[in-house]
Amino acid sequence: MPKDDVLAKYYAEYYADTELKTTTSNAAYFARHLMAPMTGLKAAGALRILDYGGGDGSVAYAIARRHLDKSGDCDIQIDVVDFEAPRASEEGRITLRGCKDLGEVGGDYDLILASAVLEHVPQVNAVIRRLAALARPGTYFYARTPFMIPLARLIGTFDLTYPAHVHDMGSSFWNRFVQTFELQAETIVSRPSLIETTLLEAPARTIAAFAMKLPSHLELALRRPRPTDPIWTLVGGWEVVLRFTGERQG
Repeated sequence: MPKDDVLAKYYAEYYADTELKTTTSNAAYFARHLMAPMTGLKAAGALRILDYGGGDGSVAYAIARRHLDKSGDCDIQIDVVDFEAPRASEEGRITLRGCKDLGEVGGDYDLILASAVLEHVPQVNAVIRRLAALARPGTYFYARTPFMIPLARLIGTFDLTYPAHVHDMGSSFWNRFVQTFELQAETIVSRPSLIETTLLEAPARTIAAFAMKLPSHLELALRRPRPTDPIWTLVGGWEVVLRFTGERQG
């Protein structure tokens, strides 16, 4: 595993050469996708979002804006844990706070995001347990990770862009996640990850990604009960939405 000081230097300069300060080019599109299964996200009172490894927090901010458009009766606090400074807020009811690590955050969150980040963390078990400890009954949790080993086996190479990616977390990992970490939570969504590009933005890449993921979506729709270990694994990435149901974890 890469050493902490090497990773700290690497991630401190992660967005140095680009104006984009998050892993998706269309935060609003991504936010719509994330929020679709989160039908129980509270609509009134203070809403707290933890965006772990979220760059400048643009995805969490887009979620907050969309939530305000739907509810109109919230003050939203976003804690962004990243080396990157959080983006500015253009909405008075949304506040963003930058934190360098999980030791700087505390309390219960209504939504915890860990999108395209857990694969980067050497001691990922400890981080997962810390994130779970920040949840309360009703908290939603979203994670998105690479699932590249099946593709690597197919093409005869093993490149997870080391030292950036040190884990590969696919369907089998996430379908056992609640049991493995003994969480009081329900899995709402477990599926191939979102195709980030659109036909207008990148037609060839979008069509190729759709073709790769479609067999998995069909398998999950047709097989009953839904498989813990799907047959089709050539999907490139996986995502889950959980909802915590019990008391604080850990």
